[in-house]
Amino acid sequence: MTQHAKDEATDDGFDTADVENIVLTGKVVKVMTRDERGARYVVSGLSADKRDGEVVCRMLSSGKMRIVTVYSKQR
Repeated sequence: MTQHAKDEATDDGFDTADVENIVLTGKVVKVMTRDERGARYVVSGLSADKRDGEVVCRMLSSGKMRIVTVYSKQR
């Protein structure tokens, strides 16, 4: 997770378990391809305590996932 993603997750009351749950149980709802650094994926799902959230991430050439930002859908 980027520092920005950690900060945003904390601001919306999500912890690491919540972010993991959103990614593991969610669905890709949008793919953004107009970025020279590569495609970004918006994953929408439920946190560990069943709140709606979204994670924006990208896949790195190493095969790892970088989480760019996290936010609650209940804004």
